[in-house]
Amino acid sequence: MFEVPVWLLRILQGPLTIQSGNLTIQAGKLVLPTGGAADTAGTATLNGGSPGTVTVPTTAVAAGSKIMLSRKTISGTAGFLTYTISAGVSFTITSSANTDAGQVDWTIVN
Repeated sequence: MFEVPVWLLRILQGPLTIQSGNLTIQAGKLVLPTGGAADTAGTATLNGGSPGTVTVPTTAVAAGSKIMLSRKTISGTAGFLTYTISAGVSFTITSSANTDAGQVDWTIVN
């Protein structure tokens, strides 16, 4: 299971269920499926290269997806994070800094 920020839970208060197989909200809780080819949330580790990057394989990403990124750990030089999408295949997170090897939590919003 993926932890959701408190501010998002405040927005989603109340019982609500979406019958799509991808998202269930009950009594203010948000459950995102993780694991498998269609991950919608997870943690990725930047490679420490020049610049630090990581490619996340997931069929859940679409051309218009928004991907929320949040640093989980810092290792090496932390930079600003951006992403590029290969629709239906993967997305790549890139740091503006060389040697960035930190962990990044990510969530796809379609």
